[in-house]
Amino acid sequence: MRRAGCFRRGKPLSKSKSVFDEIEHFYAAVWRRRLKFPVDTEWLVEELRFAAAAFRGLDITPLPIHGDGNVSNILISDAGEVRLIDWDRATTADPLEDIGSFLNEAFEQEPEACNAFVRNTGKFDEAAFNRARIYGIAAICDGG
Repeated sequence: MRRAGCFRRGKPLSKSKSVFDEIEHFYAAVWRRRLKFPVDTEWLVEELRFAAAAFRGLDITPLPIHGDGNVSNILISDAGEVRLIDWDRATTADPLEDIGSFLNEAFEQEPEACNAFVRNTGKFDEAAFNRARIYGIAAICDGG
């Protein structure tokens, strides 16, 4: 996670899309093609819009992020070195998006996710942890 910290300290990327922006993009694409949505899609999109609106009211400093926290994008060498691959979704956004999608992918139970969150951030902040978890849910919806 330290190298991710180096990446985040770099210049903002030219792309700046949150996971919520991606969901809106895909949702609009389905509407344009007049495809059929799964049951409860409207409800889910409205809930995610509610979360996005709430997050817009927060003081969040966007930083460069990987943008695709699937555990399949993490390679670990025999020596224990960690490498991230698949950078096509890299963007400038809330850094909690990355950890949120990872927590959702890697941990089935909240206590384990909470421990990983603390190891990554250095402390437990309930509001930040909950925000990360919501990003993780949103990442499922956009295929991330």
